[in-house]
Amino acid sequence: MNEDTYDNEPLQRAGRGANARIKASAIREPVRDGGENRTAGTRLQRNRKRSEDKFYVDPQLVPDGITYEWKREKCYGQPDPDHISNLMDNHWSPVPQDRHKNLVTQKDGMILMERPAYLTEDAKREDYNLAIDQVRSVGANVSDTPSGTFTRDHASVKRVSRVKSDFNLAIPEE
Repeated sequence: MNEDTYDNEPLQRAGRGANARIKASAIREPVRDGGENRTAGTRLQRNRKRSEDKFYVDPQLVPDGITYEWKREKCYGQPDPDHISNLMDNHWSPVPQDRHKNLVTQKDGMILMERPAYLTEDAKREDYNLAIDQVRSVGANVSDTPSGTFTRDHASVKRVSRVKSDFNLAIPEE
């Protein structure tokens, strides 16, 4: 037999002397299951559909008065301690794994965190007010003119320079 066969003959390692031999049985077994262990006729089923949210947490699992949110823990596999420190300064803390035995609390660089619901509502209100102020600022830039220049009060100008907006938006409940 030649050195290229994988029968129970010893193989010679490349670049080694004749005494550096390994047995063919030491060669790694295939990693993937070729399907030999499946029973004939068993139909496989996918675990997760593409349209499903892999970060979905059943709202019934969240304790009353608490908010759960997924937060970034790592970016491109690298820990982001500054971001985590900022989250903790805003009273976010990791959800204890022992509270939910069947729920994964870390995945894809994200970590499930919790904080009191009143703080989350306060943050949503702050974000909403900031957005309204930005819309008003843009509207003022369109309708106002610098001092010492003509105003935009003429009817022909108002038709093209008016900003339409509706601030009767409700903060969505989660």
